[in-house]
Amino acid sequence: MAGQGTGNVSPHWLARYRLGRSQGVGPRTYQRLLAKFPNPEEALQALPRLAAKAKRPCAVQSVDQALEEISATDNLGGEIILHGDQAYPPLLAQLPDPPPLLFTKGWPGLLSQKGIGIVGARHASAAGLRVVAEMASMLASQGYSVVSGLARGIDGAAHKAALAHGLTIAAVAGGLDQPYPPQHASLHEDIAHHGCLVTEMPPGTLPRAQLFPRRNRLIAGLTLGTVIVEGALRSGTLITARLALSYDRVVMAVPGHPLDLRSGGGNQLIKDGAALVCNGQDVLEAVCLLPGLKTPPQGPRSGHGQRPTMTHSRGEADLFSLQTNAPANAVQHPRPERGLQQTDADKGGELRAAVLELLSDVPASPDTLAASCGCPIGALMALLGELELSGLAVNTGAGFTRA
Repeated sequence: MAGQGTGNVSPHWLARYRLGRSQGVGPRTYQRLLAKFPNPEEALQALPRLAAKAKRPCAVQSVDQALEEISATDNLGGEIILHGDQAYPPLLAQLPDPPPLLFTKGWPGLLSQKGIGIVGARHASAAGLRVVAEMASMLASQGYSVVSGLARGIDGAAHKAALAHGLTIAAVAGGLDQPYPPQHASLHEDIAHHGCLVTEMPPGTLPRAQLFPRRNRLIAGLTLGTVIVEGALRSGTLITARLALSYDRVVMAVPGHPLDLRSGGGNQLIKDGAALVCNGQDVLEAVCLLPGLKTPPQGPRSGHGQRPTMTHSRGEADLFSLQTNAPANAVQHPRPERGLQQTDADKGGELRAAVLELLSDVPASPDTLAASCGCPIGALMALLGELELSGLAVNTGAGFTRA
């Protein structure tokens, strides 16, 4: 539904929307209900009874609340795509648990084009940021959209590099009007104008911790494969990799120094069989190893009035999956990410922390570090000298590494 306003929404489309936004209806339940009943209106009517029989919590979304969410999306210049709509992304439709609905802003056609996911550490090294920038730029130049999660570090670098080609998709946890982290508010806006934002949540939803797995599912599901660039063994980055693997998509990782904790996740993935990639060409070669996933399927897709085809039948108590839709009104504020926001009281301390975060076992030149920190080269050189004297950094001649 694109810019139609609430007055032009058909009752059938509205019923499908309300079903997908009702409490207690997850992706699998949504499909089972549409398969069991001849139309979504009957599914909505039966929902309370079925939920009570299954002893599951349930709350059918009201018409007023649905129209409010639709109007808010329209006012933002966004669009809503339901599973079964012609515009629904083909690769996402292949999932065993495709999201019932998507809120998008920008160019939704990107969602149906070939894409590569790139995710990684928020506190990335200078070397990691350089690798991902070159990789994302090359992939976008070859017509591949770069899909990531708009987080600090690797995600942000991937978006920025691909944005020059207008081929980047940001999957976000909250509503389209909730930039997160705050440091990426301008990047959020740039992607909305020159790429595409996508989320499962309506406007006004704050990005809470329990919503980030949905974002990860979008990244893994919208892409032919996912690249991990720096991620600890116990990190959210690996959740995306596991999802991609479960969806039979290509999992790739950039190798890193074994002593750098940020490389633990990627190195382990390679050990477990993920494709080792170092640049965009490696990524393209890895994706092409699976011809069936080389490009999104171009077969017929169902329209607004058609229900997803389901060949199996289940009892009423089994109609409800364990997944539930989060309420539109968020009940808690997200924990702010640790940013690099400088204050007048502690600019030196912030710069010191930023440089130490960027240093790794791979030599980084002063120019690279200065560009990553956004600080004058003179101030950076003075700080690097202090770090050397303190035994925290080493000048190898080819660049600076951590001690």
